[in-house]
Amino acid sequence: MPLLKNKIACCTPKDKRLNMFTGCFGDLAMRCKIFTFLCATAVVFLSAANVTTAANYTQLARMGQTWLLSSGDAGYDQTCDYNLDDFVNLKDFAILAYIWETDGKVYFVSESTGVDTNPGTSGQPFKTIQKAASLMVAGDACFIRQGVYREMVTPANSGTEKNPILFLAYPNEHPIISGADLLTGPWSVYSGSIYKTTISTPSEDAPFNQLFVDHQMYNEARWPNTGVNQLVTMNRAYSDAGTDGSILVDDALPPGDWNDATVHIVPGDEWISFTKFITNYTPGASFSFSDNAWGGEYYTPEVGDPYWLFGALDGLDIATEWYLKKADVQSYDCYLWCEGNDSPSNHIVEVKKRNHAFDLSSKSHIRVKGMRIFAAAVLMDGSHNCLIENCHIKYVDHFSQCSSYSTSHNPYKHQNRMSGSDNEWKKCSIVYSAGNGIHDRGQGNKVTNCIIHDVDYIATYAGAIYVNPDANGGLYTRNTLYDSGRFVFWHEGRGFVCSYNHMYHGPWLTKDCGITYSWGCDGGGAIICYNNVHDTVTSIYPRGIYVDNNCANLTIHHNLVWNIPETGINMSCPINNVHSFNNTILASCGKAFGYGYWEAPADQSTCSVINNLYKCSIGNFAPIPPELHHNGNYEINPDGTLTSSSVAIDGGYVIPGITDGYVGDAPDVGCYEYGAEFWTAGADWQEPVW
Repeated sequence: MPLLKNKIACCTPKDKRLNMFTGCFGDLAMRCKIFTFLCATAVVFLSAANVTTAANYTQLARMGQTWLLSSGDAGYDQTCDYNLDDFVNLKDFAILAYIWETDGKVYFVSESTGVDTNPGTSGQPFKTIQKAASLMVAGDACFIRQGVYREMVTPANSGTEKNPILFLAYPNEHPIISGADLLTGPWSVYSGSIYKTTISTPSEDAPFNQLFVDHQMYNEARWPNTGVNQLVTMNRAYSDAGTDGSILVDDALPPGDWNDATVHIVPGDEWISFTKFITNYTPGASFSFSDNAWGGEYYTPEVGDPYWLFGALDGLDIATEWYLKKADVQSYDCYLWCEGNDSPSNHIVEVKKRNHAFDLSSKSHIRVKGMRIFAAAVLMDGSHNCLIENCHIKYVDHFSQCSSYSTSHNPYKHQNRMSGSDNEWKKCSIVYSAGNGIHDRGQGNKVTNCIIHDVDYIATYAGAIYVNPDANGGLYTRNTLYDSGRFVFWHEGRGFVCSYNHMYHGPWLTKDCGITYSWGCDGGGAIICYNNVHDTVTSIYPRGIYVDNNCANLTIHHNLVWNIPETGINMSCPINNVHSFNNTILASCGKAFGYGYWEAPADQSTCSVINNLYKCSIGNFAPIPPELHHNGNYEINPDGTLTSSSVAIDGGYVIPGITDGYVGDAPDVGCYEYGAEFWTAGADWQEPVW
């Protein structure tokens, strides 16, 4: 280290840029101290990482020689200027730290300046991420510069536990991997502010199903009209009397020709949605469904069912809408009305072309960090030990046709999927999905510290997080999950832990639902704990934590529940070995507990309800009730914590594994232990605006 001090002693201010840096960090002696500190930190890092190689020390020494020098200075070493800003500074040191971590080759990609025949260095980067991905092996890293990359990245190789493969956003830059391609026209006026272009296609299939203008999703021409990104809270119409399985009646039906267009309807008991083609359309009166296959009485249309129409040129009546019409065997006409009523040529018009930005299927030990992903998702089918971190994904998944449960339970309908084992989504935002935000089908996978919202806008069985029956041992913790067409957290897997999540606002588009939900699930010892659960927005059977019929082997403890119009925690029959411990249900709930039953027996005798605090009525239980004691309506503060005089303090019952570490003579009743650390839920960061 003294040698490095001597080497950087020759670094003197030469230009205005360096003088600005000097103003921030003081005189030369102070800057030397800063670099000395960084070097000491680096040595510690190298030792801890077990990568104390001669090459690392050589790189560090070379950076010391050129530290704070710019391209016009004597002694400036361009090989240490990793970010090519003609100045060796902290940014270059940060990149060097990543290079040390990789213990392999480092590639650079630039959409604006790169060429795929380049060697992939910082000065001569590749143009596409896929070029680097095709070369990378265990221990390699790829730095991705600012730009829009319209490609799907499929790594050729896996990393290892010690030497993962890294895809990294360049420091302080925000590369976008896009599933959309530009639609450039040429555009001509069709009528008024509606413009038209013709698109050639290699087959008879429609060239796209999702269109964006200036990075906002526009609506396919529809009725009733609704706003941009008003997806889970969209405007809908409601059927009149006379509606049944063959006909929909509504005197508000709009003018125009809607034959062969599509109706999206949430029929009957409004659990799930269907789409049907429209025939015999009569404005202001009725139309017929293309078929009457609904799946039984609970799903058959009736008066009051919510619906909307889409896919007719006559529906293109406001800005922010588009329509696609088949012109001939291998071409389609696209009609578009932009905000501002001007030509699409003045805007960035894009259409969805790829489902995935990264396909890590059957790969292991790959890390993707710092990306922004537009109109695409990340696929991890059969992956192991892969990590998606600090990525922000918008318009994850889009489809408009659906058919009851066959849509929901098709594992390939939803794009952000992970199976395999030990994969993780960490500190990511996921926004706008027709289906799930994340679909977990694997073993020991994790979703941690993520923000996921505006999902399931097609109103099928989906949620911000969906735990598939194939999933086992997952961890879903410290997430903020909200605004879903149906479920916020939908679980059918085994042995998972759902903890410290902030979950609210669902279901916007269906009925008979909870913020968390499962039906027919053997949880295999699953746990739902330390969550904030509130604001179910449906009008029929609004519940908070909803354990529906035929569930087993699940523990619900230390949750805070509020603003649930009907039932805070529902335990429907048949049911086996489901337990509710130490939950707090506030006065804004209709009742604390409830049940229903699909078929006999109405028996909760294998279940237990202990140490719960409620400020509403306790509710009701099955004729054969659960073990029920040490529950009560006790004094609390508005935030659910106990007052100093509350009878709930030391008023609980010892439950091994649940009340461990209590303060005082006995556990407290409710979700907070008086005198213990106050637990919080949800992600600990704010979603970026982009």
